[in-house]
Amino acid sequence: ALQGNFKEGYLASAGDEAVKIWDANEWTCLFTTPGHAGGLMCMSVDWSGSKILGGCGSTSNLQLWNCAADSFSRRANDGDKPKAEKVAAVKFHGHQDVVPDLAVDWGRSIAVTGGWDASLIVWNLKTGMPTHTHECKFGRVRSLAVDFANSVVWCGSSNGYLHQMDLRSGLIQKTLEGHGGAVTAVIAYVDS
Repeated sequence: ALQGNFKEGYLASAGDEAVKIWDANEWTCLFTTPGHAGGLMCMSVDWSGSKILGGCGSTSNLQLWNCAADSFSRRANDGDKPKAEKVAAVKFHGHQDVVPDLAVDWGRSIAVTGGWDASLIVWNLKTGMPTHTHECKFGRVRSLAVDFANSVVWCGSSNGYLHQMDLRSGLIQKTLEGHGGAVTAVIAYVDS
């Protein structure tokens, strides 16, 4: 997983059992999260709030790291050593299999995750509890993109279809056929 804050010159990467925050201008690691068993397949970073939400492979849960306010800043960096401090981490349980993708509205403290367990979960990040859990009749959710303002999610599935779903009801609104294999990435542009 990779996410950038290009305005400030930061990158976040994940793939093993940690998320690393990088200074993209100096090519130095500024911060490393403690390990997350099972590896990380997806993440979202709240750059201004110093929070990271990661979804993992084998342990089928999410982990929210609440980092110190200056954890991601260049001022907090001590030479070439990444900051190694205690970080509060909370695990969210709800999926029964791999969590390959997620989307977060940090301003409203809402996250949406899709899983290989054929479920789509809407989370309250303040409580760590699901507000909605939907069974996806099309099977595994391989990727997703969310329009939080209109409560719509687009899910990429294993069978090559894209499915538009209502976040509140979980009902499929549209299905688009177009790929010969799994849809492993979805990006939506919503003109507002």
